[in-house]
Amino acid sequence: MILARDIAYVAAMDSPAAAPGLRDDFTALGAVDFCVVPHATNAPFKRAAAKIQATYGDRLDLRPISNNQAITVRGDTVGTLTA
Repeated sequence: MILARDIAYVAAMDSPAAAPGLRDDFTALGAVDFCVVPHATNAPFKRAAAKIQATYGDRLDLRPISNNQAITVRGDTVGTLTA
């Protein structure tokens, strides 16, 4: 998630109140143009992941993955690995 441009989209999964030092600045590293939604099919985050997808799916390039998957980036090629 931290490789995206901004991490505000994951507030439903990871409360900003747990990191008061952010002070409403959710700027991330900006290394990729998409947003990973981890734990998309796994408890206890399945419901939060679905909420993120419903809320931001039409505005952000979301890439939901399960706990058994990882996003790979090689040059301009983005893929998903499954364990």
